[in-house]
Amino acid sequence: ERYCLWRGRRYHHIIDPRTGHPAQGTRSVTVIHDNATEADAAATALFVAGPKAWHRIARQMGIRYVLLVDSENVIHMNPAMARRVQLLEPRKQTIRLSPPLVEERSDDRLP
Repeated sequence: ERYCLWRGRRYHHIIDPRTGHPAQGTRSVTVIHDNATEADAAATALFVAGPKAWHRIARQMGIRYVLLVDSENVIHMNPAMARRVQLLEPRKQTIRLSPPLVEERSDDRLP
């Protein structure tokens, strides 16, 4: 399990080091990277950063492909990731496309 229930409320396992409490505002983060350890570390950092700061942190980390789902089920992603994602029901989803994280080309290939 990656969460626990306490007093009827669900808490996940990712702790925000600034507060000592579970990070809030994010449901899921997917990062594509050629190094699995870096992808995992980046996904955790971006989960804590949340929907307002993920883009800045991803740029600082040199991450190229990010998809974040916030606590309101809004999907945030950069253009390079958007070219790789096929949503099952795109009309039922709210999608926020960020500016590019790095110099992106339309023929950009996966790592």
